[in-house]
Amino acid sequence: MDLLHTALTLSKIPCPSGFEQAALDAIAEIARTYTSDLRRTAAGSLLVHCPGRGRRVLLAAHADTTGFFTTRQEACGVFRFEAFGPADARLLAGVPVVSVRGTRGIIGADYGAEPEKLTLSQLFIDAPGAAPAEAFVPALPADTADGLLYTPFLAPALSAAVLLDVLAEAPDDADVSFVFTAQHMPGARDASAAAFLAAPELAVTIDAIPARDIPGGDGSVSLRGGVVISHQSGRAIADPALTKALIEAADGPVQHDFAGPAVSNLAAIQRTGAGIPAAAAGFAMRSFGGALSCAAIADAEALSRTLQAFLVHILSE
Repeated sequence: MDLLHTALTLSKIPCPSGFEQAALDAIAEIARTYTSDLRRTAAGSLLVHCPGRGRRVLLAAHADTTGFFTTRQEACGVFRFEAFGPADARLLAGVPVVSVRGTRGIIGADYGAEPEKLTLSQLFIDAPGAAPAEAFVPALPADTADGLLYTPFLAPALSAAVLLDVLAEAPDDADVSFVFTAQHMPGARDASAAAFLAAPELAVTIDAIPARDIPGGDGSVSLRGGVVISHQSGRAIADPALTKALIEAADGPVQHDFAGPAVSNLAAIQRTGAGIPAAAAGFAMRSFGGALSCAAIADAEALSRTLQAFLVHILSE
């Protein structure tokens, strides 16, 4: 499987939280090449199961991204909006947007607002024909340059591409469930339900980890720095034994992250049922205010190979 091609294909599909179904349908179409055992939770999360022997493993990534939801219309016709997911108001003014039903517009700022002090309450969406409660996302095109992928929907698109690559190369007799969760941005809403349905013995969550190789950062996580192992994510501590196994399986250099995203599938999955041992890994990502992100394709490919080696290790236990 061409991981980059898959990521580029998925990055063209708007997937704001709560409106992920088109993206999940595209993922399901690819997954059916490898297994017919596909299920959905009530909220829409996709479970792809490859039956086999040995311990039941869950690999999970979220399928949604930051969305802008119109709330009320001003007398002049523009819409105020709320953001579900990380969004830096100072970087959003002037960004073109598109809704899940195809309405196009642009984000504007109140007249006289100071650019360096902008807040979301001072922004609006100017989209003729839009309606209240319409879900918008940035309409910037995906691009590649010097081994980097730039796209508004990078975290879910590249994470899904990694898991689909692992699915294509997984050992034939491994018992693995690949889960793509809906409604992650409002607090990993459906990860527990998906894990309950999959009933694994252990889990690894996949996510984009904020890169800190920019001015003002500490450089601990960087693009092209290799696989990122998260030791803490969403106020949950990753299982030490599984973390050690991931590090030993890593293809190339390993980076260690001790901050982790505030919202995490790791925490939700750990609390499912009587508890599921879970660890977390990912790739470094630079994010530009929720409108555009970039990551190194080589890091994502290394993550896929690491997860494949991890499955072989689990199968041999």
